[in-house]
Amino acid sequence: MVAAGRAAGGYYPDQRVRLDEFREGHPGIAVCESEFRDGWDADIPLDGGGERFLHRRDLEQCLDDTERVLAGGDPRARPG
Repeated sequence: MVAAGRAAGGYYPDQRVRLDEFREGHPGIAVCESEFRDGWDADIPLDGGGERFLHRRDLEQCLDDTERVLAGGDPRARPG
């Protein structure tokens, strides 16, 4: 299975642009295709130590939820 919004040749090139912009604005946060190619992962360092790990099926959802965590929200409430 190939993750939606994959980098080169992805189905959603607008999300690829968004990913590039996100990485530029947040260099300490790793957002990459899942090791198993079944979605996207975000590794978010937390203030005071630790980290928050997100796994989402598509890039748009991963970026949306990562931005929610950065804004102080809780993406666990999101269905699906």
